[in-house]
This record gives sequence, structure tokens and C-alpha cells, in this order.
Amino acid sequence: MAHGDTAKRKLLKELNESPIIEMACKKSGVHRSSYYRWLKYDEEFEEAARVAIDASSGKVSDLAVSQLISLIQEKDFRAIIYWLSRRHPDFATQPIKRRTGRRMIDPAEAVLKAFGLLAKNKDGTKRNRFM
Repeated sequence: MAHGDTAKRKLLKELNESPIIEMACKKSGVHRSSYYRWLKYDEEFEEAARVAIDASSGKVSDLAVSQLISLIQEKDFRAIIYWLSRRHPDFATQPIKRRTGRRMIDPAEAVLKAFGLLAKNKDGTKRNRFM
């Protein structure tokens, strides 16, 4: 890092807080074209920016997981379905065989069915009692 070290440091500090480049540029007073030019011509800055973005992305992911867990604790069925369909092998999308061929099970449907929350309308269509 040589040219504009102070501006680069400010930008890197912002990128360490948020992985959104446009927002970090605005907060640090750096034009986005400068950011991309620095990435292209300054290998040290490029590496530092990648590390900062990775760190802030991790923070955002941790926050998202924390919020999801809070929703699960509040018995939010959409959050429960989301978690189970992605983290529990019994509720993941699985192919099943039918006479007409293969069909994919909807993970949300599988969770609702497992909890006995999926009902059928008179015409045979499925309905969800809670969402």
C-alpha cells in the first residue's frame, strides 16, 4: 500500500465492519472506482481487502444464525422449517419414487407433515394450518 494509505486504511476499517463495498466506500469517503483501481494495482491492498471482507462476512453470518436461533426459540415455524430442511438429514429435500416417476419432496412440507401441521382441503389440495 502506497498511494492514499490513509484513505485505504479507512476503507479497510469499514470493510472489516461490513462486507458491502458500496457502503464501506461511502462511509470512508472513497469513490468505488478508486477501490477497484486499488484492487487491480495494489496486491497488498487486494489481500487486506479480501481478509477484511471475509471477516465482516463472518460477522454477518454469525448475526444471521443468532437471529434464526432466536426465531426458532420463539417457535416461528418458518424458521424451524428453514433450519430443519437445511441441517437435518430426515427433513432435507429427498427424491421419492411414484408411479409417474420421481418427485422431489418439499422440505417445508416434510417438516409440517412430521409435526402433523399439514392438512388437506376438500378438493384434495394441501394447506398449511400455521403459515
